[in-house]
Amino acid sequence: MLTYFRAKARPEQLPAALTLDAHLVVDGDCWVYDGARNHNGYAIMSLGHKKVARAHRVAYAIAHGPIPFGFHIDHVWKAGCRSRACCNPRHLEAITQAENNRRAAEVRKLRTLTVQPVLAVAA
Repeated sequence: MLTYFRAKARPEQLPAALTLDAHLVVDGDCWVYDGARNHNGYAIMSLGHKKVARAHRVAYAIAHGPIPFGFHIDHVWKAGCRSRACCNPRHLEAITQAENNRRAAEVRKLRTLTVQPVLAVAA
């Protein structure tokens, strides 16, 4: 079990940090949250009193401080990470919506360039 977030957390963040540490599984360079996922594949965690948050946003806030208003937390593709369940602070970056859209388009473009054509089989 990792203890990274427990060591970084401020007192009010300790319950969330303990939950993160208990549910992280190291997969290569990624720290994958093995708890619940939402319909888009993002790891989600309970913060008590029926409040749910995306685990990577909680991880970012504990490791780097508050998320700037209006910013999104991106899983940095150039760091080798596109896993929506990854909570490794080195893979997370606060970016604007415009930058998030640009990066997503870049990833989609790269995926289409690497797709292998399907060969037709003669019957």
